[in-house]
Amino acid sequence: MLHFQQTSPTSTTSQSEQEFVSGCENLIERIKLKQFDIDEMERLSNLPVSGLIKDGGRLLET
Repeated sequence: MLHFQQTSPTSTTSQSEQEFVSGCENLIERIKLKQFDIDEMERLSNLPVSGLIKDGGRLLET
């Protein structure tokens, strides 16, 4: 399970942040199954999210 620190004091999560987090969780599941998609990682890393780690390449490092 990924845990992201919220940089803003509010607890609201934007649509793109929710999409990013759920996309990362799906991506991690596929990486475990060796079914990850580089294009999907690119799409997630280009979402306009604030205060979240965008370096999808780190997910592949072991």
